[in-house]
Amino acid sequence: MTSPSRTIPQCPRCGYDQSGAVATWTDHCPVEGTCPECGTDYQWSLVFNPSRADIRWLAEQATTSRAMIHRTVPTLLRMVLPWVFWSRVGVLTRTDPARLVMWVIWLMIGMHIAVWPPCSIVYAAVHAGYETTMTGLADYARDADGIQLFWAFVNGLTWPIVTAIDGHLAWGDAEHSGSELWRATRWLLGIGLAWFCVLSLLPVTRRMARLRRAHLVRALLLNAAAVVLVFQLGRVLFPMNLYGGQVWQELALVGLLTGAWFWSLVWWGAALRAGWKVRSWTLLVLGTVAGILGGAVLMTIEDSVVILLRGY
Repeated sequence: MTSPSRTIPQCPRCGYDQSGAVATWTDHCPVEGTCPECGTDYQWSLVFNPSRADIRWLAEQATTSRAMIHRTVPTLLRMVLPWVFWSRVGVLTRTDPARLVMWVIWLMIGMHIAVWPPCSIVYAAVHAGYETTMTGLADYARDADGIQLFWAFVNGLTWPIVTAIDGHLAWGDAEHSGSELWRATRWLLGIGLAWFCVLSLLPVTRRMARLRRAHLVRALLLNAAAVVLVFQLGRVLFPMNLYGGQVWQELALVGLLTGAWFWSLVWWGAALRAGWKVRSWTLLVLGTVAGILGGAVLMTIEDSVVILLRGY
């Protein structure tokens, strides 16, 4: 049986039922239409067959796992410039939240595996006193025995959640670099969650945006994918800065986290203006302020819980 959601013509932007307009067709079918609810102009062919507007480089719309992998880099490269990405991925672009969740999960696993070896060697080498240069890292890999390399790779897999170095396991990171990385990651996640809540939960802002929740889920999941990349890059840069202390390492860290923070704010602003064509400056300012505050709250909430549990 065909599900009703696939037979009812809906506005690509707000999801308004267009059956009433279709029922007025008698002797001919118009090519273009306008949603009476949100005022969006569209082609009727996209209402009945949204895949006609699919984008060949967008991972979310890949039909196979191999195609999803091939589209990952093009999707991420375009996401670097949010205005470029959202000017192409608009409200008429077909959404597929389930496939997008799958892509983010695979990206998370793939990035963790890719960063695992360098994170293992970098953390263990600088902890052992080797220089944070390619020569120093190569020297450590050559000098370390099998047991040391084993624990180094265990640590690279689990850090900063669990630190496994010199044959010992410890929850968290005694040097606090992992804690700072996780705090920064929570801030970035908080920005996206705050924007999502502002646009989807408040009745006033929902009426102002007039968006299907699938569009908001797309922005939130893609925001999460970017946070995954920042976190994994930080897993290599943080220990290098912690033990090395070279100027370029500090600049790389500051640039990574500051750039990611500004990117997260621009990402949602670009989605609102360029992608969803919402021209309200009030909504833009409200979402930006909520994002900054939401990020700060999520960054500190775990710290507050830990303080309460420890009793100080």
